[in-house]
Amino acid sequence: MKKKQNLNIPGNEFQVMPPPAKLFTEDEVVVNNNQETISDSVKKPLIENREDISEVFMDVLNDVCNRSSLVVKCEYCGRTYFGGDGDFEEDEFEELRELAKQNPEMYIECEDYTRVVYVNGKEYVLDCPCMVPKPVEKFLWSHRDIALKFIAVMLKEKIDEVEYEKSKFREAVKGLGL
Repeated sequence: MKKKQNLNIPGNEFQVMPPPAKLFTEDEVVVNNNQETISDSVKKPLIENREDISEVFMDVLNDVCNRSSLVVKCEYCGRTYFGGDGDFEEDEFEELRELAKQNPEMYIECEDYTRVVYVNGKEYVLDCPCMVPKPVEKFLWSHRDIALKFIAVMLKEKIDEVEYEKSKFREAVKGLGL
């Protein structure tokens, strides 16, 4: 087997997206029985809406969708999505609908389960208007030569490893006389 190449690939030091700024100012946070709640009348998205993600990249995100849920919060902008025919806690659906009436920009009712994908380690709700994956898309496309070379080298390494294991397995089976 070919000796593994040391590619000196950086770990988590590189972040495509900067960490989000503080979600709310101090005067917007209300502490109630050791639970932080936000006054719904002042709640605004953390990240302003960005330009749309391309249709191709959105298809890719849909293909790698990590999960779906009745209620989910976009960890980038703070919007809460809810809906679908499911098993809500008692009065939860009605409470969310009421919050959506008070603050439709932050509480969005959906017809079905909300789909989520991880982008840079945080949950992004597919189709959320904050469009957090757009910089990732731009980064991947603008560095496609490097990304493609990296993927090709890594896949070649993995194929070599599988071929080596396959040959060892064949030798072991042959040794057993099978």
